[in-house]
Amino acid sequence: MLCYPPPADSRTASRPTMTTCKLPAAAAALTFLSLHMEPLAAAITWDGSSGAFWNTPANWDLNRVPDSTEEVIFPAAGATKAMTNNRPAGTAFRQLTFQAGGYSVTGNGLTLATSGAAPRIRTTHPSGTVALDVPITLQNTATLEAAGTGTLLLNSGADVQMGTNTLNCAVDGTLVVESTLSGSGALNVLGTGTVDIRTVQAFTGPVSVTGSLLLSGTLPGSVISFNGSTIRGTGSVGGDFTSNGGTVNPGDAQAGSTGIFTVNGAFTQNTAGTKRAIFDIRGSTPGTGHDQITSAEGLTLRNAVVEVRPAQPQPPGTRCALVQGDPEKPAEFSGLTAPDGSPLTAASDVVGMSVVDFAADAGFRALVADFVMPEAALSQCLWTGAGADSNLMTPANWSAASGFSTPAGGCALTFSSSAPSNRRT
Repeated sequence: MLCYPPPADSRTASRPTMTTCKLPAAAAALTFLSLHMEPLAAAITWDGSSGAFWNTPANWDLNRVPDSTEEVIFPAAGATKAMTNNRPAGTAFRQLTFQAGGYSVTGNGLTLATSGAAPRIRTTHPSGTVALDVPITLQNTATLEAAGTGTLLLNSGADVQMGTNTLNCAVDGTLVVESTLSGSGALNVLGTGTVDIRTVQAFTGPVSVTGSLLLSGTLPGSVISFNGSTIRGTGSVGGDFTSNGGTVNPGDAQAGSTGIFTVNGAFTQNTAGTKRAIFDIRGSTPGTGHDQITSAEGLTLRNAVVEVRPAQPQPPGTRCALVQGDPEKPAEFSGLTAPDGSPLTAASDVVGMSVVDFAADAGFRALVADFVMPEAALSQCLWTGAGADSNLMTPANWSAASGFSTPAGGCALTFSSSAPSNRRT
């Protein structure tokens, strides 16, 4: 700091004098920043030693209730885990962090608001469930983060008022949504875990998926997926579904289960990205027998791998419509391949003990799988003509390889030129 005495002036000699001090430019800049930077938020920890209520100062390690700038921590050692938010409804919090499963929150609603950092509800527990049953209001872009491998559950009372704000679901474990999200903001599904949406949603914003989405409820808006994503379930999308990469697997959470994934807009797989569609098959009925994707407003499948997984061999003649569009809407199928890389419509795909012939029919607006009998699995029924007559229904006219029985479906009939009787009736 540099200080300068006042200049000599006879006119001010009788007045009190004042020394002028100036900060160097760099120090002045640092001082400006220090005045305008928010301090690092502190943390306050729940101990639950005096009951379940959040508004009880003795339940917190600092013997006061949290303020809106702090990270609020719920540790594994909390004495009371079934808690009640009796703070005034709408009280703002910056971050709630749950470090153990078994916690539950009921009571008044809360607000996630920015105060020096992006607001979030975060779980880090490796197992068990943290259950929220209070309304949540977003004041800014906010995050629901399941950083551990446990479960964060939004019960039916944990409706989220998004407004126009974005909600990020960053999940390495599981986030289960049994509540309703409302507003016009966007929803982003991120991470290596699963976001499991089980209810009819009210928000109208777009959904972007780079993680894993299990949908048995309804999303009113549009959905777009990217490389690395997985979308499963028997739910429905109100708008368009656009795939720029990732896997689509209709059906519920269990492998081999079947169901119908409904798109009320257009279903489009673009040329970009690595895409895969997986269909589990148990029978010929859509939904209960095999997976199906339906689209109401147009169907475009480009450059995707189509994988069929029969739970057991299907009878020859079984036909399954894997992707079904509206007959009145346009459809396009191009560049589809089987898992082995062969063109889907140019060669059969051997799946277990079944052979599947695929037909991409733009006129019928469907991708169908026809099960046919593998040639290697056909019984060989050799005509010998050794019986007393030339009747095809006489068992003695057939070789021992066919068990001297009448040939039936699934039998390859072979007539030798050397047979004693080539007249057959």
